[in-house]
Amino acid sequence: MNTKPKHFASNFPKFLLGIALLIFPLFQTNHAKAACANNDSFACRTALSGSNFVITNSNIGATREAGEPLHAPSTNNFGASASNSVWYTWTAPSSGAVVIEVEDLNFSMTIPVIAVYRGSSLATLTKVAANSTPLSKARVVFTAISGTNYLIAVDGAPNADFFDEGEGTFRLTLTNSPPPVNDSFTNATLITTDIYETSGSFKGAGREVGEPTHGNTNYGQTLWWKWTPPSDLVGVSILPVRLMASGVSFPPALGIYTGGTVSNLAAVPVTLETNGMTSTATFNAAIGTTYQVALAGLQHDDSSILPFTGNFQLRFNTRPLALSIPRLAKTNNANGSFSYAADVRVENKGSAGSNPLRVSATAIPGASLRGQFIADYSTNQVAQGSPSSPFTLTPGQSNTVLIASTSPATNDVQPGASSAVGYAVYFRLQEQTGTNWSTIEQTLAFFGIWPSFDGLPGPGGGVVRLDPNLTGSGFVILTNVSIIGPTNVVEGTTNSYIARAKYSDATQLDFTNTTWTSTVFTVTNGVFKAGFTTTNTPVTLGMYYSNIAQLRFVQTNVVVSNFPSAQLTLAKVIGQTNFSMQIQGVPNRKHAIETTSALTSNTIWIPLLTNALDLNGRWNFTNSIGTNKQRYFRGREVQ
Repeated sequence: MNTKPKHFASNFPKFLLGIALLIFPLFQTNHAKAACANNDSFACRTALSGSNFVITNSNIGATREAGEPLHAPSTNNFGASASNSVWYTWTAPSSGAVVIEVEDLNFSMTIPVIAVYRGSSLATLTKVAANSTPLSKARVVFTAISGTNYLIAVDGAPNADFFDEGEGTFRLTLTNSPPPVNDSFTNATLITTDIYETSGSFKGAGREVGEPTHGNTNYGQTLWWKWTPPSDLVGVSILPVRLMASGVSFPPALGIYTGGTVSNLAAVPVTLETNGMTSTATFNAAIGTTYQVALAGLQHDDSSILPFTGNFQLRFNTRPLALSIPRLAKTNNANGSFSYAADVRVENKGSAGSNPLRVSATAIPGASLRGQFIADYSTNQVAQGSPSSPFTLTPGQSNTVLIASTSPATNDVQPGASSAVGYAVYFRLQEQTGTNWSTIEQTLAFFGIWPSFDGLPGPGGGVVRLDPNLTGSGFVILTNVSIIGPTNVVEGTTNSYIARAKYSDATQLDFTNTTWTSTVFTVTNGVFKAGFTTTNTPVTLGMYYSNIAQLRFVQTNVVVSNFPSAQLTLAKVIGQTNFSMQIQGVPNRKHAIETTSALTSNTIWIPLLTNALDLNGRWNFTNSIGTNKQRYFRGREVQ
């Protein structure tokens, strides 16, 4: 009888077979855990979940894999040598803005690197955003799509200054928030007033299919507003409009359109101007037409140190009120503050009376640079004293108010500190509507860097004028500022200079506050700027002014002639080795004594000594005779 061979399993006790099957996957699991003891490799990346969380981790002992990309941005070289990466995977629970920040916790990874990718393997990764800095902190900002998986690499570069190898303990913070409400064209924010001001962030915004470039193809985020001119303006068919937008580290792009869909918009002719971080657009709006306003900007810049979250400020204005500063003065105080006083002139260029108006001053510490940092758009605004008493203006009427206060030193730096913090002071024209005061115009009065106060003084006697004529002719634009005065002045005389501002409607304003009293140009209240000069040498006379709240500079050259010549008297020999003489000239002025051994057509004068004359205008000079018994001397005033 043939007996069929039995299979091993059929002979094996069933309960033992069950144990064997259980043990085998157990061994498999233990082996996998050993291979992924940490998240050093891409395959063993740590899964993260949630919308807002903070974790602490380490990249000590981590390495770079074959085929792994360089995580540092190609636009900077801070983290180019990083080779200690650890990996994470995160699926966005919702669409919107994502900010991921990595911070060194123990000064052992002082050049952190962070990069975010999409893809399923090292060979297929596409970089979304990256950043590295030498400041113990790195940050990326990007717009996430709900349900999309993102790969996050954290690395560190060696830093010889801190004796670290790019390895250490770090904190990773992730926040996922909704995009701005007006990110999409169909959700444009409605402007219902003739004065509108807002601030916010581009975080989480994007661009839509078919959307115009708004003049800058590099800006990946767009926000939208829409506005229709009021229909109850008697006798007005065209209304001048002005938009001003300021950004952090970049000037936002502005676009004005008509049309009902984002892919079928008609551009409105505008006058665009960009200066610093501010963009301005002016246009004439037709009554009854709806206008679409696009503000484009950035939420992330790989090459920046601690990239910004794209903060901005936007102001919309149709009011025909003008602001100018005929006089401005500043005094620096020992404690880091500065006192100032200004005459601020307000004019009503419209055809209707104004609501109550007032002028206020606001200081913004941190408005500029602090070392390598650039602050976000500051909301830490410090009111400077009390606003002026309210007043109203009839058509064509003007009023001048005195603004005087002391701007405090910023809390971020002490007097004498080596770090620098920017500051700015604005004068603002505000109009009351109901119980609210709205800023309708402003001019930059002072700006610079603490603790040094010797930088630019601000526009001084410059002018910001917003003069729409409500019959439809548009804004009366500041067209030219010039400096008027003699091009040649005689030493010791007094000559005034005028800064003349002209406008497109042929009106003008003059500012004068300077005189020549000596070799030094005397600036009496901060409008003009000049330096030292010598006889018949041109000196540049300049003035800063503000045009549409943006800084400008105008200059001219002045030649100072007929400096009083120095006289050499009382020459005598002292013994066999020295001689002496006296130089006479203008008291306290600096003079030089020069010598030569022969007088020719191209004599070379050799300087001996330089000194300031005493209160009597004299300087007694003694010099060794030396081996050359015949020498010639001259004295002259110097800078």
